[in-house]
Amino acid sequence: MTHMLSRRIAPILILVQVAYIALLEIAFSLGPDTAELDHTNPSGSSGILYTAVIVAAVVTMAGGAALLGLDKARAGTPRAVRTAWLVVLALGELAIATAFLTSITRETFGPDTLVGTAAIAMCVFIALACATEIRAFFRHAPADAHS
Repeated sequence: MTHMLSRRIAPILILVQVAYIALLEIAFSLGPDTAELDHTNPSGSSGILYTAVIVAAVVTMAGGAALLGLDKARAGTPRAVRTAWLVVLALGELAIATAFLTSITRETFGPDTLVGTAAIAMCVFIALACATEIRAFFRHAPADAHS
């Protein structure tokens, strides 16, 4: 059961997160530019930094989905890289869950609260799936293996 959850459902949830990020980026890029009205016109370097963070998050998520869901990716990746990648993904998911928790506790109950609660559940589930996989790496690996 745990195997199915971490290797089938978690990669799908990660891909849903990637699609959500893409949808938000498209929506924000097509929407009206209110930076002048809001007095939040970002500098050029902050735009580059924002893009770099989004790309890094998407690459980390996509790589984690591949490591969790594809036997070929799992088999072709050294154990140290798999472990490090899934640890970074799990920590990132917990950071996202924390951000959603902070957001929903500051607002009154409404649709955003429900979306935030679902996002927290997804993030915690993915982090637990990563932890389960990391544990499985070490449980099934020989004691003297350094791969």
